[in-house]
Amino acid sequence: MKIKELIESKILKRAVLFILVAAIISGSGIVLHKVVANSETETINKAISQKTEQMKSDFKQEVGRYETVLSSVAQLFNSSEMVSQAQFTNFVNGLKIDKTYPGVKGLAYLIKVGPNDANTVNTQSLSQGIDLKAKVADNESEKAVLYYVIPEDKQVPSGLNVYLIPGGKDALEYGVKNNLAAATAPIQYIIDSKPTVGFVMAYPSIGGAPIKLDSQKTSANTGWILTFIDTSKIFNNVSSRDFSLLITDHDDTKLKSNIKTENPSKYSNKFSMEIGGRTLDFVATPDKKFVNSVSDSSKASKYTFFLLNAEIALVMLCLILWMHKSRRNKELNMSHQITHDTLTGLPNRAYLEKWMNAKASSESNKDKIAVLFIDLDGFKAINDTLGHQSGDRFLVAVSQRLQNEIRGNDILARLGGDEFIVVLDQVEQEIQAVRIAERLLEVVRFPVTLDSGPVCVSASIGIAISSIDVSNSADAIIRFADAAMYAAKQDRNNRIRVFDNKLKSIVDGRHEVESSIKGASARGEIVDVLQPIISVHNGETFGYEALCRWNHPNFGIIGPDQFLDAAKVTGEIIEIDSWMVNKAFTNALEIAESTKTDCRVWVNLSVRHLLQGDFYKHVMTALKNSPAKANMIGVEVEESVFKVDSGLLYPFLNQLRDLGIPIGLDDFGAEEASLQALKKYDYDVIKLGRNLVNDFIEEPSTSIIPAVIQLAKGSGAKVVATGVETPEALQKIIDVGCDLVQGYVFSKPQPIEDLIDVSPNFKWPMPLGFKKHDEEEDSSNVREILNKKSS
Repeated sequence: MKIKELIESKILKRAVLFILVAAIISGSGIVLHKVVANSETETINKAISQKTEQMKSDFKQEVGRYETVLSSVAQLFNSSEMVSQAQFTNFVNGLKIDKTYPGVKGLAYLIKVGPNDANTVNTQSLSQGIDLKAKVADNESEKAVLYYVIPEDKQVPSGLNVYLIPGGKDALEYGVKNNLAAATAPIQYIIDSKPTVGFVMAYPSIGGAPIKLDSQKTSANTGWILTFIDTSKIFNNVSSRDFSLLITDHDDTKLKSNIKTENPSKYSNKFSMEIGGRTLDFVATPDKKFVNSVSDSSKASKYTFFLLNAEIALVMLCLILWMHKSRRNKELNMSHQITHDTLTGLPNRAYLEKWMNAKASSESNKDKIAVLFIDLDGFKAINDTLGHQSGDRFLVAVSQRLQNEIRGNDILARLGGDEFIVVLDQVEQEIQAVRIAERLLEVVRFPVTLDSGPVCVSASIGIAISSIDVSNSADAIIRFADAAMYAAKQDRNNRIRVFDNKLKSIVDGRHEVESSIKGASARGEIVDVLQPIISVHNGETFGYEALCRWNHPNFGIIGPDQFLDAAKVTGEIIEIDSWMVNKAFTNALEIAESTKTDCRVWVNLSVRHLLQGDFYKHVMTALKNSPAKANMIGVEVEESVFKVDSGLLYPFLNQLRDLGIPIGLDDFGAEEASLQALKKYDYDVIKLGRNLVNDFIEEPSTSIIPAVIQLAKGSGAKVVATGVETPEALQKIIDVGCDLVQGYVFSKPQPIEDLIDVSPNFKWPMPLGFKKHDEEEDSSNVREILNKKSS
């Protein structure tokens, strides 16, 4: 007890000492940084203040130059009784304003129009050959309109009322009253299709008016010379490229504009200027480049850095021995984290493969090993119903049971999720591995007690027995055991399967298919067939489902069940889907032209293709290159859509629906069919999977098909029963209220040229002996089944 107290006392002293040293280092660094930083801030603010004073002086001088230009143009009108548009244009062009005054964005001559002058302006303008782009409105109010505009029609139309510009009327009246150039409020304009910050300046003129108006009799002033000035150009001329400027009207703070630099600093300075009788408030913000040129803003950080480094070096001398001692412990702990599962503490795949490869490299190793690949059946339901915390507790309990059952020289590892691997070292016979696997199945089946009560699952185990050598690497043996596990999972009567030559041929064949499927679309090996979807009420064709086949160069036509999984693994499924969409548009056009009726071809799409994000673009490209319409195809998504985040997938489906493409849910019931899942999205068509239909035909009383049909009709969706092959099956499907059927009872999938549905009035004949279904006959029975299945 005394030794423990002594150890705890030393630890406490070290902790206090460390905190004290850290406080001294931090405090000294903070004080130094604050002192230096305050000094640097004063230097920077002083430089900014000097710069803005120079900017104000230069800006006023530059504005004076622009006022001179306006007065020069006004003098043209003052010295003439009449100035034509040609004279105005020639005079302005002669000044070469665009080179000398880059801030000027066009010039215009304004006339003041009285309440009764609108008609005179419009008619006399036409008589002089001047067609105002914006006709002057007769609204019994005074206005000032643009008459001559240079460059003509490029920025603003002639005839525009300048009183509508914020501060426009005030500026014109100020100019007349003081016979000076006047400015409007700052605002953002669109010049050459770009937002441009600036203001308008106007200079009054007398005489030289192009039109004699009643409103001019009361004043010697007949108009104004006006220009829009790009503020950024002026400030560029006064060496202010490295400053952002927020310009605000002093009297109306809502009127403001902004000139921004690319990399503004945190410093700024405020000042005001009077321009053309208007007071403007400025906030000038320099960019970081200017700040760095004025003063090294990082000086405080550098001083602090050097001080802290010196202090830390001293502390490091004291800590280096302690760090060296603890380093090895940390390395060991890190190595354990890399090679072990964080939840169960078991070895992970990295550790397992390293162990197996080390065993393979041992020349003295001649013993066989057995790899048992264990997958828990039903674990997903625990996570879904009880939550991930309960699922984690369940996995920990199962891993402890498995660990207790294996031998001392065997290894138990967790691959992730609900998958475990047991490596049995030195296995002499296959029966030895099978007996251990049977024992592991028993301990997994035993209930695990959670907060909600006892929970049970089963397991499937695949076994691969081999010596590890060059031909059978660790990865290969694990894959063999994985393949055996999947075979065991599919066999409900035997949850243990040993990898044999038959499974090896399947694995090798799967690898061969994955290798040869790549590029099949580009090589033209993918072909399509169509199977009609028939309305059972009138025998008419509701549409066609496009199904793909692989015309293998060595094996001939191969069905989708033999290559689509491989296409999804390799990514070739995206090329196949794209080809099928293009072909669907072509087939729909051909059938529509032959039958003289609308036709729709349904295409199955993988969720992976939809989530890739470019499928919508592909459809748009296909429509652009084809006379087909979007609604000539329908898109079917597989039932695994339920496993995908709807926030990712459903926006893509909505994009397709906005084009007019209906959305169908394909092969419903192939997985864990749920009536609630149908409410996740508003499908236009729901296709009942072949297995679900077959189960209904064998035992109608336990099927959810009546409930699905009732839900679909309530939402306006169509229901298609697939895989209907006999008249008896068709009769049962009709009796339960299904409207659409697809299957061999009407037609097998065929190439488009072999389809008999080529005449406009063709109807598929119904098999003999079936009776038409009355939808109201068994509504009470359907409703009763629906209530049972949806609860």
